[in-house]
Amino acid sequence: MSTSAYVSGNISKHVWVAVASSGASLLAFFLLDILSLIYVSLLHDEPVLAAYGVAKTFTFLISTLQAAFVVSCAAGLSRRIGAGDHFEIAGFVRGLFMLSAIVIAVTVMAELALFSDISVWLGVDASVSRLCHEYVQVVLPATLMMTIVHLSTQILRTYGRVQAAMYVTAGCTLFFAISAPLFMFQLEMGLFGSALAFALTAILGACMGLIGIATCPGVRERYPLLSSLYTHSRGILHVAGPAWLGNLATFIGVACLLKVMVPFGVAALAAMTVLDRIVQTLYCFFFALPNALAPILGQNLGARETLRVRASIRCAHRLVLVYGTAAWLAGVLLSQVLAQFAGLSSATQSMIGEVLLYAGPLWVLIGGELVAVAVFVSFGRAWYVPVFAWLRATLGTIPFLWLGAHLNGSTGAFIGMLAGNACIAVVANLTSRFISTGRPKEG
Repeated sequence: MSTSAYVSGNISKHVWVAVASSGASLLAFFLLDILSLIYVSLLHDEPVLAAYGVAKTFTFLISTLQAAFVVSCAAGLSRRIGAGDHFEIAGFVRGLFMLSAIVIAVTVMAELALFSDISVWLGVDASVSRLCHEYVQVVLPATLMMTIVHLSTQILRTYGRVQAAMYVTAGCTLFFAISAPLFMFQLEMGLFGSALAFALTAILGACMGLIGIATCPGVRERYPLLSSLYTHSRGILHVAGPAWLGNLATFIGVACLLKVMVPFGVAALAAMTVLDRIVQTLYCFFFALPNALAPILGQNLGARETLRVRASIRCAHRLVLVYGTAAWLAGVLLSQVLAQFAGLSSATQSMIGEVLLYAGPLWVLIGGELVAVAVFVSFGRAWYVPVFAWLRATLGTIPFLWLGAHLNGSTGAFIGMLAGNACIAVVANLTSRFISTGRPKEG
């Protein structure tokens, strides 16, 4: 079977199908977070919703590390599968699981130890901080199991076992959908019930994932554990490092937004929490763009099909425009319904509606940067990714946040941050267009 699936056929179809399938897979993971928000919203308690939003600051850092290791998994494992070296596959997989477990465990312990100091620095209300602490004490340790879920599903996808990977994610989502309301409402455990359901879901998903990859060729080959960690850590971190630096920049931007929003009270924090999940859902196919587009660009660059490379990039930009416009309209039309469903106050509902009204065009510009990420990676300029990510989190966030908050309060802060992000996205997009007209770097 040919490995160069994208060097022939309709290139536009390749791009649309790749983005659609990657976006659907990403949405399956998002559903856990979305369902959690829905169930927490049904408690109709804004301090609880605010605590859930503050907790995202802690879980987001873990998610950046998970995403970085997933990228490294895809890059490193695919090469070893292509070479057919089962011994190397076994060593890489063991090293990946061990290294990720060590890094995530250290991060979890540090976050739990520094929770009080971070809450004081953010200025979180005492009652909200207490609720958040009860939640993260369960959720943060459970992220170790969820890391196994993410890595195992990526391993399955790398082997081409997409259906098996979807069984794992669907199983997790279904279990959480059933168990969370049982703990939260039937047993009256509230927010803590959501945390407990997440922990059990992570354990179940890890078991399913490990069982799934056990049948993959090479994974069960004998390879000394410590030797696998020593041999493969450097290669894993060589890819995961830049990816994590780019992800960390987003975490810094979220923390800055939270710092600005806290003085506006519980209602603003609740609105921020709901907005985050709405944007995450509406624009999930944008977030799938880099992983979907990069293989298409890479295969055609390898085949020296320059015209198809440029056609792929143009098609991706058209997709951003079409999908971004549709997502904008959907957000505007559904904003009030979603806010009312969450049981938010009229002022909070108004803020959500205003932000979604102005956010649409800005997200179309930001989507262009996600196309640029695929170009940077494919053309051998991977370090451009963290460079622009940090520009976005600093120059494209901090001054715009403060200006927006000064002009229009919490609503202005959110819109201001998106405007600043869009400015950096335009620069990144222009840079990628210049790079795409030249020759890619080797290696």
